[in-house]
Amino acid sequence: MNIKEYMEQEQVHINRYIQKELSTLHSHIQPVAHHIFATGGKRLRPLLIILVARHFGYCSDSIYPLAIAVEFIHSATLLHDDILDNSSIRRGEKTAHLLFGIQKTVLAGDALLAKGCHLVASAGIPELIAKVSEIIMDTVAGEIEEVAHEHECISFEQYIEIIRGKTAKMIQKACEMGAIRSNASEEDIISIGRFGESFGMAFQIVDDILDYTGTDIFGKPRGIDIMEGKITAPLLLYTQSIPHGTEILSRVVEKTYTQEEIEQVIRNISHSDAIDKAYMLVQEYVDVALDILNRYNATPEIILLKKMTEYSIQRVL
Repeated sequence: MNIKEYMEQEQVHINRYIQKELSTLHSHIQPVAHHIFATGGKRLRPLLIILVARHFGYCSDSIYPLAIAVEFIHSATLLHDDILDNSSIRRGEKTAHLLFGIQKTVLAGDALLAKGCHLVASAGIPELIAKVSEIIMDTVAGEIEEVAHEHECISFEQYIEIIRGKTAKMIQKACEMGAIRSNASEEDIISIGRFGESFGMAFQIVDDILDYTGTDIFGKPRGIDIMEGKITAPLLLYTQSIPHGTEILSRVVEKTYTQEEIEQVIRNISHSDAIDKAYMLVQEYVDVALDILNRYNATPEIILLKKMTEYSIQRVL
């Protein structure tokens, strides 16, 4: 089964449901909501919910509202994060708050969050409502942790906990929601959730690697993290291996580097062993994710989940 064709086919259905629900939002904030969805995105979380639910036997089209609910919540966090981080670019496009203003963008984020919760509640399953509440709490906790250390040189352990809260936990809960919707056993819900967390950690670290090695084709200009003062795996691993690494971290978080100096740091990191070390960390998370999937029968959905997991590595090769 071709993963690209499957994803493109499913994205048609997912995007149709997204547009249907966006049309129900207040006209005052619809342009903001349409903007964040129009800038692209892999629809990763809806795809995971759909694949997990189908693997465990739930094949009804009613999975789509649940799947897009998590995408609405994810998009809400992106709108709010860009304001908190004062970001100027999201997926290669100008961020919403710069185009529409902070007021409309905050309200649009709130509306998407409310819409996502309503879509989950409409399924009438208390366990799903609990999971979406956990998604919101985990994401907020991750964002608070990041903001709390905004002008500090965080440790590698703190970095891991931040991305676990902001990225991996949402993917974990999304997988669990797919299993819950299909009445999977508690053991399977926990197991597939662990897969999701490991997958999410790998995916986020790959995104952080691509910030130093990728190009604009991935939707994020190279070096945007370091320009915004964000400390990620490649930078941490690089500064741990050289003299005066702490000084580099301090200048990054304080944003005192010139553009030319930033470009030199990016070149140094991209040609150092920090990239290989970060890749090895990705491989560890991928191995855990694949080990969990290998415990299940090789249904078409499990095969696709394996391919998605392996793809997370291939993006940095």
